[in-house]
Amino acid sequence: MYGLRRLGGQSYIRRTEYGDDGGKTIYETYRWSYNKATEIWVAVLEGQMV
Repeated sequence: MYGLRRLGGQSYIRRTEYGDDGGKTIYETYRWSYNKATEIWVAVLEGQMV
């Protein structure tokens, strides 16, 4: 599962993977300005390589 997150004036993309054992692993990108994160987020949703 992917999500666009905002924190303290910055934004990032979080990916959460759920394992068969019920556990989860969370990955987060660098922190960007909201505008840059939104640009990257749209590219992800469109299936583009970034």
